Amino acid sequence: MSTDAMNDRSTDAGKGTILVLEDDTESAAMLEALLGAAGYSVAKAERGRDAMAMLSQRAFDLALLDVNIPDLSGIEVLRELRAHRPDLPVIFLSGETSIEHAIDALRSRAYDFVSKPFDPKQLLDLVERALADRKLEVARVSHLAEMKSELYRLQHQAFHDPLTGLPNRALLDDRLAQAIAHAQRTSRRVAVLFLDLDRFKSINDLHGHDSGDRVLKEVARRFSAALRSADTLARLGGDEFVAIIPQVDTPLSIIAVVDKLQAALLPPFSIDGCRLHLGVSVGCAVFPDDGLSPEALLESADAAMYQHKHRGAA
Repeated sequence: MSTDAMNDRSTDAGKGTILVLEDDTESAAMLEALLGAAGYSVAKAERGRDAMAMLSQRAFDLALLDVNIPDLSGIEVLRELRAHRPDLPVIFLSGETSIEHAIDALRSRAYDFVSKPFDPKQLLDLVERALADRKLEVARVSHLAEMKSELYRLQHQAFHDPLTGLPNRALLDDRLAQAIAHAQRTSRRVAVLFLDLDRFKSINDLHGHDSGDRVLKEVARRFSAALRSADTLARLGGDEFVAIIPQVDTPLSIIAVVDKLQAALLPPFSIDGCRLHLGVSVGCAVFPDDGLSPEALLESADAAMYQHKHRGAA
């Protein structure tokens, strides 16, 4: 690549940075002077491949491409460019007056086509309009991205527990309904485990709710690690969690999951320099034996957990 081909008129972008692909030295100098006087920063290339290299190395706001370049025409540059910079506005310059050239350029998604010799004021107006349209499009895309991000945040907030990030009751009901529907189609069972922490209230009473929240987040992490990716762990609130175990084959497989969840709480929790131990009372309900709907299964699992907790207290 020659030094002239990479000549920048200014390092200050000013109103915008424009790449000019023009192999005619006099035309290139005229465009550089015209655009520079209007406050634009100009970079020149004499060959199509030089232009492609520059476009890969720098961020331009607009490109002015001559159609008739020997090694790689302006249209060929644009076609390669569109795979990497679909947002960059391109204006074609050509001494050809054939309508076919203009149609070919616009089919290649050029912003516009200008025949030589061109009126300087009309060209500057076109450049300004192209840059203004690009700013509007960038703002539109940015706004849509912000809206999408906010929509995702609101959707996540609506279906997840704010403390642990686990599914909440709304998402739990949906996941359980899906698991039941799949079990009906495949003649399989679904287990619902209702989990209530033992001795958790004393943590809030003695160490405060901030410490209790840290413990709940750690419990959620340990329970999640003990389950399969196909399982769902949700927090109902307080110290109550629910696990959905789909595709259950035997009671032994449920017992194995319960053992893993209980084992997850065996390591002590460190709070304010104290080592505290928690346990968990588990109630189990199985579809279709203990209920046919999400509500019925959760009620059965809750009742089983209550009996288990009070047997332990007795």
